[in-house]
Amino acid sequence: NSGSTIANGTPVMATGTIGASGRITIAPMASTTQSNAKYFIGIATEEIANEEKLAKYAALALPAMEKAGAKFLARGLPVAVREEGQKTRTVVIEWPSIEAANAGYNGPDYQAALDALDGSASREFRYVEATY
Repeated sequence: NSGSTIANGTPVMATGTIGASGRITIAPMASTTQSNAKYFIGIATEEIANEEKLAKYAALALPAMEKAGAKFLARGLPVAVREEGQKTRTVVIEWPSIEAANAGYNGPDYQAALDALDGSASREFRYVEATY
């Protein structure tokens, strides 16, 4: 618990691992130029305390994010992991912009999905700019 507070809704980037050290560095994303780049978000679910709540969340989250412009590219368990990878549920979503990703996350439909999840899963979000 060190560093400064990041305002709600601020795009962030994370580096590190949830491995043995348990350390992740999170910082606000900053850009000096306007970008039309696409962004991908990867969500890894580390621990699931309640499968029923996770299912309710998923039923609400998918249409909420698609309504906000998300394109789901992959969902499920990895077919293989390497190095220190963990075989956890993973979702890869394409967004047209970081603004669209933030609007989708902060929108009322996705927030209702988060309410249904009710903290019953430990997850990790990563936003990455596309290279194509």
